[in-house]
Amino acid sequence: MSESTTSESTTSGPAASDANAPGAGLDLAAVNRWLVANAPGVPELVRAWLISGGRSNLTYGVAAADGDEYCLRRPPLGPLVKSAHNVAREYRIMHALRDTDVPVPPMVALCEDESVIGGPFFLSRFVEGTVAGSEEAIESLSPTVRERAAGELARRLAAIHSLDLKAIGLDELSPPAGYVERQLRRWRSQLTPDDLARRPAFGQVADLLDEQLPAQQRVALAHGDFKLGNVIIDAEGAVRAVLDWELTALGDPLADLGWLVASWSGPDESAPRVNPPPGRFPGFGDRSALVSGYGAASDLDLSKLPYYEAFAEWRWACIDLGIYKRYTSGAMGESQIDLDVVEGELDDRLRIALDRLS
Repeated sequence: MSESTTSESTTSGPAASDANAPGAGLDLAAVNRWLVANAPGVPELVRAWLISGGRSNLTYGVAAADGDEYCLRRPPLGPLVKSAHNVAREYRIMHALRDTDVPVPPMVALCEDESVIGGPFFLSRFVEGTVAGSEEAIESLSPTVRERAAGELARRLAAIHSLDLKAIGLDELSPPAGYVERQLRRWRSQLTPDDLARRPAFGQVADLLDEQLPAQQRVALAHGDFKLGNVIIDAEGAVRAVLDWELTALGDPLADLGWLVASWSGPDESAPRVNPPPGRFPGFGDRSALVSGYGAASDLDLSKLPYYEAFAEWRWACIDLGIYKRYTSGAMGESQIDLDVVEGELDDRLRIALDRLS
C-alpha cells in the first residue's frame, strides 16, 4: 500500500479512477521513460489508479507488466506552501528506516526532476495488508484483531521514539529542540487574518499553548501523523508498515502520543470526523488503554499529556483548514471530500483543545 492516509483496504482490486485522466497528476508514459533511464530494474508500469483518501500528497497504485504492484507518491496539484509536501524528504526518511524495528514499505526510486510529471515523486513496493482508514475497512476487522492493532500502535510508536537517530543517519533531520514552539510558529503563520476573524479560537488556543508549554523530555523521531489510518496491519492485527512520514522531524515524542490520542475517541462520542475514530468501534479500547499501552513501553512522564492532546487538536484543526482550502481551490484534482464534515471536525477540535487547556 502507499505511504498515505487512505480509506480503502490494500487488497488489489479494480482501478478507482483512471490516473491518466486530464488533471489527475500522473503521466504514466513519462514515468516509464524516467524509470528506463534511472531505475532500469523496474518493469514497465502498465496501469495506474488514484488511491482514495489522501488528504495531502497524492498517492497512486501502479501495476507493472510482470504483475507486481507499486505505489507512486507526489505532491498535490497547484500552488504549495513552502517546505510542505516534500516527498523527497519523506522517501529519505523511510529509506533510513529500512533496517530498523520500525516497518516501512521498501523504497524503489526517487525522482526529483519536476519536469517529468510536474512535481517530484517516489516509487515504493506494495505491502500486503489493510489500511483501516475507513468505516468499511475497520468493520472488516474482528474485535480481537482491533484489540491487537491498538496495542501494536502504542508499542510501535514507543519504538519510533527509541530509535538511535545517529545510527540511522537522521540525527540532523531538523533542529533537535523547540519542536512544539516551531510547530506553533509554523501553523500560526498559515492562519490568515480572515481565518482568525472567522474562528477566534485558533488564536485563543495558540496563546494558551504558548503560555503552558512544558519542557521537552527527550529528542526523538516524531512521526507527526501517527494513527491507525497511517499503518498497514495484517490479518492478525500486527503492523506491517508505518506510512506517511511527510511531517516527520526531530522533536517531542509526547506530541506524537497526543496526536494518536486525538485520532481516537470515546465509544459514545459522535462529533464529525473525516476519518472514523477507532475508539468508536468495539475492540479498540478507549484513549486510556492506548495511553497505558504506550506507557508500558516507554519511560517518559505522561502527566503533561493533556497539553499535548490540546496541541494535537489545534494542529489538526489547522490541517483541516488547509484541507478545506485545497479542495475548494481544486488543488487535489479529482479526489473528493465532504467539506461539511471537514468544517464540523475543525470546530469540534478547537473546542476540545480549549477544554484540555482549561
